[in-house]
Amino acid sequence: MVSQTITQKNMHLKNLTELIDLLEAEELRDKVILICGGSRIDHKLAKELGYDAGFGPGTTPSDVASFIVQYYPNKEVSKK
Repeated sequence: MVSQTITQKNMHLKNLTELIDLLEAEELRDKVILICGGSRIDHKLAKELGYDAGFGPGTTPSDVASFIVQYYPNKEVSKK
């Protein structure tokens, strides 16, 4: 899970995108569940960036845990 504090010049978007790029370059993207959260993050933005989910203000730990428990069995994990 990536949690980013408020950043200037939208650096959080750059950081989140770089993580996706790195994981894809190393062929690891399909082996992890990527979720991100923060005050400027919502589910729609997270999906646009390539994450499996995004959680914004007001999200509780149980919201995140519930997502992981429901999502994990359905994730197609690469066997490479």
